[in-house]
Amino acid sequence: MRLPKICIMTAVVGVLLGAVAPALAQPYFQANMALNPETQKLYLSVKTNICGFAGYFTITPESLVVPGYSNQIACDTVCYPNDTNYVCMVDFEIQVVSGLEIGDSVTFDVQVFQSDGQFFASVDDELFVQAGPTRDDPVFGYRDDCVPDVPSAVERDESYCLWLCHRTYIIPIITPPPIEGMPVFRIRPGCDQYIPDPYAACAVDTCSNNANEGVLSWHVTVINPMLGFLVIIYCDAAPGCACLEGPDYVLPVELSAFNALAGNGYVDLSWTTASELDNSYFNIWRRAGSQDWLTIAPGIPGHGTTAEAQHYSYRDGAVINDVSYEYRLESVDINGERHTYDRIVTATPHAFEVPVAYELAQNFPNPFNSITSFEFALPEAGHVTLKIHDILGREIATVIDGNLGAQRYRATWNAEGLSSGVYLYTLDAGAFTQTRKMLFVK
Repeated sequence: MRLPKICIMTAVVGVLLGAVAPALAQPYFQANMALNPETQKLYLSVKTNICGFAGYFTITPESLVVPGYSNQIACDTVCYPNDTNYVCMVDFEIQVVSGLEIGDSVTFDVQVFQSDGQFFASVDDELFVQAGPTRDDPVFGYRDDCVPDVPSAVERDESYCLWLCHRTYIIPIITPPPIEGMPVFRIRPGCDQYIPDPYAACAVDTCSNNANEGVLSWHVTVINPMLGFLVIIYCDAAPGCACLEGPDYVLPVELSAFNALAGNGYVDLSWTTASELDNSYFNIWRRAGSQDWLTIAPGIPGHGTTAEAQHYSYRDGAVINDVSYEYRLESVDINGERHTYDRIVTATPHAFEVPVAYELAQNFPNPFNSITSFEFALPEAGHVTLKIHDILGREIATVIDGNLGAQRYRATWNAEGLSSGVYLYTLDAGAFTQTRKMLFVK
């Protein structure tokens, strides 16, 4: 049986935070269950944010579980960081009676009590017995068969080839105190690819299966200037390898904005960087649905090293209307190091129908560097002008002056030769007039 894609938390022995973990103002309880019909075991994971919680649980129907399992919940010594809070996670492995067959449906009800017998919480889950792969399946393995390979701690400027099983990993960050800023990690599926120094540890040929990128996530929790953790969540029954790079404490490119605007047969992308360090160029990646990520725009030049904001834009014209596309950015520095950003934008191009109202959209991109576009809608035919003025009201340029039909339009304008600053653009169409501001930055 391939386990359901619910991450079953696994305790990491050795991360002991004890009484320093305050409980949340609103206590909660959660339990996840999974059934392995081959080994006839029920996996139960309980989670609460009351780190001093002590109690026990019961399972019904009792006739389906073998007596003698441990049912004591003790959160007085083990408590893990979860963002700014703390969470106690305890796992149990419970033998189920034999005789369950393919197609059977079993509902287990878990009741949780405090140590004094007072009722605390309950949860139930319907589990189905399904046909599944055998233990020697080269891709899918049961949770109890998968042995993860992750470091006991991660250090700055080190890389690791991880073998991930279906669970959550909480790994201490080793760095000279104090921890300044938020450590930045990068984790990419696969270790069987060439990766330049200092990440050569991921260039190995022993990985039999890449981690499923769609269910791989991670974040950093800094408890105090002396204590930080990398939390990796891998929520798939199929184990896989991934390359952990870092941490770095300054990204070569600080991305402050990344946007996508869909049109008829195209998607316009724009992004802004707050600063750049040895930035050589950008690559734009795209995927649709379950497709793999593909590079659609390689080698868009960066600005090297700069502390000033920089603005970029790109039009993807190789798209199909009514299909949703996802985009992400990758920067490459002068040494060939690649840095993929977590921010993903989505856009769905589509053919426009005849507009029902006049409309003048914000120019794109904005701010812009020399070239920008204006999109507007005309519900009826007529004479149209689109003019540019400076902040004092002086006319700078006429972009459109003529008769147009009822539809949506996009016009481009080049501000080359003008000074940086705020400009105004005005659309006049019949009785409709609208003015918007835009920012030109050289």
